[in-house]
Amino acid sequence: MDTWLRNDAIELKPEIDRADFERFMLKELFPVFKHSFGNLTRKTIAVLEEQHLLKEQQNQGKYIWVARWSGPLE
Repeated sequence: MDTWLRNDAIELKPEIDRADFERFMLKELFPVFKHSFGNLTRKTIAVLEEQHLLKEQQNQGKYIWVARWSGPLE
């Protein structure tokens, strides 16, 4: 099975608290995505293997959401 990475750039608006955003991503969004896409179903064609949230140290408020998938790239 093919493995590929998806990288999504995220830039927060200045009024968004970074700690709240990071907590939301790690505690709420990541688990929902893993539950929804962590196994093949009749509706999915790829499996979400792992996720990471990278943040730029110099440009606060800028992130990259990295997800590793297994399956066809479509």
